[in-house]
Amino acid sequence: MTSADMTDDATARRFRDSLIRQMTDDRYLSPKWRPAFERVPRHWFMPRLFLFTGGDRYTPLGSRADRDKWLSHVYDSDMCVTQLNGDDTAWDTAIAQGSVRGLPTCSSTEPGLMAWMLDDLGVTAGHRVLEIGTGTGYNAAILCEHLGAASITSIDVDAALVAEARTRLAGLGHCPLLVAGDGRDGYPGNAPYDRIIATCSLPRVPAAWIEQLRPGGQMIMNVSGLLGGAMLLLRKNDSGDGAQGRFTKRWAGFLPARGAPGVADITPRDTEDGRYDTGMTTLAPDVLNTPAFAFLAWLATQDARLYWADLDDGRRLTCLIGLDGSWCEIYPDDGGKRQVDQGGPRRLWHLTEQAHTFWAEHQHPDWSHFGVSMQGDDQRVWLEHPAQPTPWQLPREGQTR
Repeated sequence: MTSADMTDDATARRFRDSLIRQMTDDRYLSPKWRPAFERVPRHWFMPRLFLFTGGDRYTPLGSRADRDKWLSHVYDSDMCVTQLNGDDTAWDTAIAQGSVRGLPTCSSTEPGLMAWMLDDLGVTAGHRVLEIGTGTGYNAAILCEHLGAASITSIDVDAALVAEARTRLAGLGHCPLLVAGDGRDGYPGNAPYDRIIATCSLPRVPAAWIEQLRPGGQMIMNVSGLLGGAMLLLRKNDSGDGAQGRFTKRWAGFLPARGAPGVADITPRDTEDGRYDTGMTTLAPDVLNTPAFAFLAWLATQDARLYWADLDDGRRLTCLIGLDGSWCEIYPDDGGKRQVDQGGPRRLWHLTEQAHTFWAEHQHPDWSHFGVSMQGDDQRVWLEHPAQPTPWQLPREGQTR
């Protein structure tokens, strides 16, 4: 780890200075957080990266190959994929074969995104912070530089990642408490926390996080499903009973917490009599490509996944499927209308159409016009003000409502 490749030399500092200037110019990095980003060498936490080359294929890029190319990616304003499939052997396979197939299971968050999350969260001296998703340890290092390691607790489900992060942090003189475990449970051993920051996405706010916040404490996380979502900044009520917050204007997305099922894991179901419904719609499925509406479509369909299928005549269907086996298939346009087939316990396209009607009636708001109020197990979504509830709650993970 102390090889010349990892040394924080003049070349590495030049790349880091360029990134910091860009983050400052883009108004992501505030003067409050700039010193920490200047001091922490991001490349120390990413000796090897996976570069996306299309489909599900990645090529390896390590610190010992082309150092300038490696540093340029490390100090780019984008995320860096550092693990595939939760498999430590993927790197060796990629080196041997030149590339490897897989899905990212660990990445280093975009530095600009980290900076504005920390700023929006209002982290300040004296705060105790819980980080959900240790990953490489880079974000924990930024927090340690700003607050001191004794104030930081970080948890990750991958014990190997936690061990690597612990070594890298110690190499910079930081020894925060790092825990291997399910981040959904938080870490009660160091609670209560003044702030919680999550670097993975979940469809719902874990109750444990609210329980472990101090009254008046705040948390920021990516609340999302596979159709849409947004960043939620939530504050625990001063009374300690419940929480409330809004979705931020700035959009961001994170890798889902591990364990979320994919399309191939779900079995479609027909209605009780073994048949499915066929109807027509004027709503084009392309509307799901509009992020502002995709946010509402996610709330309405809860756990739906989007995929595509080809007919024998070459036409492509747009399809949704839910964890309970509900499904729909939308055919290509035919004179302004499209055939829709739907089966299972729920009618996913009907729910999508209802969400679109709501969206149009309220002048097409984006996510930043919405907020969440939590009371007990209730996580109600509202528009503009808590007194204006919508028909939706945040989805229950692995369930439907």
